[in-house]
Amino acid sequence: MYGGNSGSSGVAGHGLEAGVTTIDGLLADLAGSETAEEKAAIAELRTSWVSLLELLAARSKPEVHLCPVCGRVVMRAATLCSFCWSKRGPARTGRATGAL
Repeated sequence: MYGGNSGSSGVAGHGLEAGVTTIDGLLADLAGSETAEEKAAIAELRTSWVSLLELLAARSKPEVHLCPVCGRVVMRAATLCSFCWSKRGPARTGRATGAL
């Protein structure tokens, strides 16, 4: 196992992009492995990592818009604003405030 940057210090609490960058860096550090078994394991890990990134990229982003009361970004499907707690009516299609 790689002993350089153990723990979650590079991933947790820093957002998905920072986590991806950290893991990419750790995988690059492993590229200098010596044995054929290590190289095969790293190649398999990298393939799985790329597949995961493709799945994350394919996910659709949730529709959001601005709350008409407080102006914060909220989920379009929300019935209450998560910031000012104002009641929201059903989401309307075709409004100018569409997805951000």
